[in-house]
This record gives sequence, C-alpha cells and structure tokens, in this order.
Amino acid sequence: LYENFGATKIIGDNTGVGAKFVKELKEKYLSVDAQDFQPAKRNVLLMNLRTLFEQGRIVIPSNSESSPMTDILIYELSGFRSVKNESTGHESWHSNLSHDDSVMSLAMAVKSISNPKKVMEDLIFGVWI
Repeated sequence: LYENFGATKIIGDNTGVGAKFVKELKEKYLSVDAQDFQPAKRNVLLMNLRTLFEQGRIVIPSNSESSPMTDILIYELSGFRSVKNESTGHESWHSNLSHDDSVMSLAMAVKSISNPKKVMEDLIFGVWI
C-alpha cells in the first residue's frame, strides 16, 4: 500500500500488538511515525480533530461515491461524548460504540498536515483507501 499510493509517511499504532508492526515497517526503512494510544495522546488527537471540524477545515462529502465510508465515519463520530474530569476540569472524548477506527484514522491523518480538507477528500475518493 505504501508504494501503490505513493505515501510519504505511515502513522502506526504503537500500542500493544501494533508496536511489532511499527518496528517491522521501520526496519524496512519506511517513513513511520509511531502513534501512542494512551488516553492523553488519544485525547490530543481527538481534540485536534474536533477543532478542525469546528473550524470548517474538514468537510465530509455527501455523494454516492463516498457514502459507504462517510456513513461509517458519521456513525462512529455520533458515538463520541465529551467527559469533564471533575477533579482536574479537563475535557476528554470517549466513544460509547464498539468501534472508532474510522475516526481515529482520520484523526491521525490530519494531526500534522496543513490542508486537512484535502486529506479528507483523498480519503473519501480513494487515494488512501
């Protein structure tokens, strides 16, 4: 996939079993960013994603080509809720659904780019899928 889609970077789950795959990819000299999914790191990703949506920098297209992916993404987004820690006052985001893979993939994809709207279009229209 890395070569087929001309990827410049892979962002891999470096938590649990994912750490082995990140290590193997790095051993192949691929450009890999290891992403931790510990609660604090995960929350940073989700807060950034939320901000980008609120700023209108990410737009979820609505057409027949994108429908299967957008339906999954919208469903997964609908499961997220803000939870405020009473002792610290910090806000965190949690999903009450069994899967949030599409949301977390999007959050990782847009975490360090200058044009998140373009990445969303690429994700939906098959550049990364």
